[in-house]
Amino acid sequence: MITILAGGTGSVKLVRGMYKESENITIISNVADNFWHYGLYICPDIDTIIYGLSNNLDKKKGWGVKRDSFNFLKYMNTLGPETWFNLGDKDLTTHVLRTQLLKEGKSLTEITKFFTDKYGLSLLIAPASDTHYESNMVIEGNKRIHLQEYWIKYKGSMPVYDIIYNNIKKARITLQAQRTLEESRLILFAPRKSDHKHWTNNKHTWYEKPFEEVKK
Repeated sequence: MITILAGGTGSVKLVRGMYKESENITIISNVADNFWHYGLYICPDIDTIIYGLSNNLDKKKGWGVKRDSFNFLKYMNTLGPETWFNLGDKDLTTHVLRTQLLKEGKSLTEITKFFTDKYGLSLLIAPASDTHYESNMVIEGNKRIHLQEYWIKYKGSMPVYDIIYNNIKKARITLQAQRTLEESRLILFAPRKSDHKHWTNNKHTWYEKPFEEVKK
């Protein structure tokens, strides 16, 4: 079994390419980018992987659902709140359902399984942890802002003086993720940035040989 430690926009290209070659892969998804927004629990990296593998990803943007509309966001903007994080109407359905399931006591692992089933995916996509922790950037004035806000709202334009992982001391790897790593014959670290195009080219021999051996 091949396990890919994946983020979102950059990682999904490698994940899709590997999935086309062999279905004997599992994904352990980053959860440090998760955050609460408009009262909804958003998991950008998990969703991007699910959308990408189920052929629902907006490939031009690299995130969100293809052919989505943004009526919710447009109307939200007329009422005053900031709308720096792009939530499409179809994409919004995922966040509403996830939040509802969390409030019903379901774990993020269970919820992710629910969505992979709904999107007709047979492979395992496991969050690294069921514990909520998040990446915060410390900017001028010792102000903390979420990683998503830093990159999307401010375009990464401000100096960063520190990075704080809120609640990281309470975070624990899930049993599912731990077992997956222990049973894997090959573990790949997917790229974080989408400009690492060479990662998706299986003609590069640096991983071609071990991949051919493991997928048999």
